[in-house]
Amino acid sequence: MQKKKVVLLGDSIFDNEAYVARGESVIEQIGKINKKDWHAELLALDGAITRDIARQCAQVGQDITHIFVSCGGNDALGYINVFGEKCSSMIEAMHKLTEIKLQFHGFYQEMLYSILKLNKKLSVCTIYDSSPEIEEELLTALTIFNDIIFKEAFKLGIPVIDLRMIFDQPADYSSVSPIEPSEIGGKKIAKAIAYVVENHDFNTKNSVIYSTGL
Repeated sequence: MQKKKVVLLGDSIFDNEAYVARGESVIEQIGKINKKDWHAELLALDGAITRDIARQCAQVGQDITHIFVSCGGNDALGYINVFGEKCSSMIEAMHKLTEIKLQFHGFYQEMLYSILKLNKKLSVCTIYDSSPEIEEELLTALTIFNDIIFKEAFKLGIPVIDLRMIFDQPADYSSVSPIEPSEIGGKKIAKAIAYVVENHDFNTKNSVIYSTGL
């Protein structure tokens, strides 16, 4: 049996070492999970956006079997000034949101296809939306980005780790930064990744949502 080799691409959702105690980052949490036939490595980089993932893909080894990507949150942060603009009507506001949606759709679609060219078993993550110190209106705007993530994943038969459901407690977020995973949140991510690696049937090309109860 081929040994499974996992790589994590994306941003600080995976590369959260700077926001947790030593030894408690997502990649280190994965290392603590008892697994006999696979291991993981980290290529995700804090601050990355969807257009940065192509450079991470260039570092993926030929022996990698599974890819997990968590990206899009920093893209959303890039529109923060637009979200704060005043509008004369709801139609004008929806027009601006539509422009953001179309732009992110293009970026995310391009990112996915750059990863799919590697011909590995791919899983994606949604953007969590319950950070306790972020304005509710800004969290609501994340539905635009998550809608695209789901649509693209299901169109391509890619499994989805739904971090919106997994991150259901304030303690899941780092005390250093409220938009980063804490040790507790990181452990949840590690368990979800392990579950998908060990249980998802990638041969079916069916999208499955993995959320609570892992």
